[in-house]
Amino acid sequence: MQQTEDDYSSLQPSSTTDQNHTFKWLLVNDQCYNVQNLELCDDIVFSVIQFLQSEFILRSCMRVCKQWLKISLSKPLSLRITNLQKLQHAAKCAQLKNLTILVLNGFSKGQDVAYGDAAIKIIAKSPHMKSLTRLEMENMDISHEGCLALANSQHVQNLTHLNWSINPKITVESFLALASSSNMKNLTSLDVFLTYVGDEGMKSIANMKHLRSLKFGSNNISLKGIKHVSSMSSLTELNVLHLDMNVVSTHQFLDVIANSESMCHLTKMSLYKSSISSQQVLSLTTSPYITQLTSLDLSGNNIGDVGIKSIATSRSMQHLKRLTINTCMISDAGACTIAKSSFMKNLTYLNVSNEDGPSRLSELNTISNAFAHALAESEFMQQLEELCMLDISVNDEGAIALAQSKYLNKLKCLHLSEIGHEAASLVVSKFPKVKFMNLPRCSFDDCLVM
Repeated sequence: MQQTEDDYSSLQPSSTTDQNHTFKWLLVNDQCYNVQNLELCDDIVFSVIQFLQSEFILRSCMRVCKQWLKISLSKPLSLRITNLQKLQHAAKCAQLKNLTILVLNGFSKGQDVAYGDAAIKIIAKSPHMKSLTRLEMENMDISHEGCLALANSQHVQNLTHLNWSINPKITVESFLALASSSNMKNLTSLDVFLTYVGDEGMKSIANMKHLRSLKFGSNNISLKGIKHVSSMSSLTELNVLHLDMNVVSTHQFLDVIANSESMCHLTKMSLYKSSISSQQVLSLTTSPYITQLTSLDLSGNNIGDVGIKSIATSRSMQHLKRLTINTCMISDAGACTIAKSSFMKNLTYLNVSNEDGPSRLSELNTISNAFAHALAESEFMQQLEELCMLDISVNDEGAIALAQSKYLNKLKCLHLSEIGHEAASLVVSKFPKVKFMNLPRCSFDDCLVM
């Protein structure tokens, strides 16, 4: 019987394969050579497999010979599955015992009205899912029934990351079941954006003392729910999306977070499109507790020059390595404070682009060549490895200034728009590892683009 595209159940070495020899024939320059006695040592096979996609390893490498099967089974695998039938086959496949990452999306809603719950039940009942550490189930129409099945499964005790975002049917009771489950004791990262959590649900999440990372937004929570978040002393990463779509105001949120001693371990914070103003940024940068941030993303918030200046001049922000301020209504005056501040000397990643998609003109960054010159002349930017300046007013002049800088010697990845052949050639000659991204308006001709 021929193996179907979605069938993982018959992944065994072919009966016609010589188990002692990996290859019988080698084709070189149209000449066929007999290499029946050629054997590859385990280290070589292992090295080859590290560069291959999990799907190819499953469908091909595991069927070469016993040696390849054995070594393939030692590699952690990741799969993206798009329908229930394929998931059912995967759940029955013993060769997937080393599956660590499973992404479920793209399911057709016409297949089953409760396809999300059905998918969870398949995973929950499979003994081959015991190595699973990351489960992505975004927009899968999951209800409390499915959540309960996962929480009660002994086969998913190694889960460290769970994504339940965009599942509005999940209830408050679902989070209570998750938080009280002994099977979820290793869960350290939880995504619940656009999922009904409510204040009581957030209280349950706050009781998960092992959580290190929380992503939420548009969850119908009030100030009470935010206070539950602020009590999570184990959090090191907080990712908030569209905070303005919750009951609580952004002013209340940042005031509570900034004044909570439990937030002292935060190292990463993202507040994407949450109506954050310069005043709210000030409460963050003057917090006596949030002083260990290494990554900050304020994209899509009108923080303006005042807001970015409060970040650049804050001693509390001196550990920042990544700063993302896309579409934040920043001009050269504000952006240049980054280049001039000694507190920003640890930056390795800086993004001042205008993001794709619809944005009001009042939100756009109006950064130009002046900022490029400031970066190029700054002794505090010597650690910078990646710089994103897409869809702003930096052209050939700014690109040339960056290329001629005596400080930007660690720059490896540069994202620029609206530069021509001459500037591009100079940048490439200065930074051989530079990558040009998203450049529809550039004329490179024979210029090297990496």
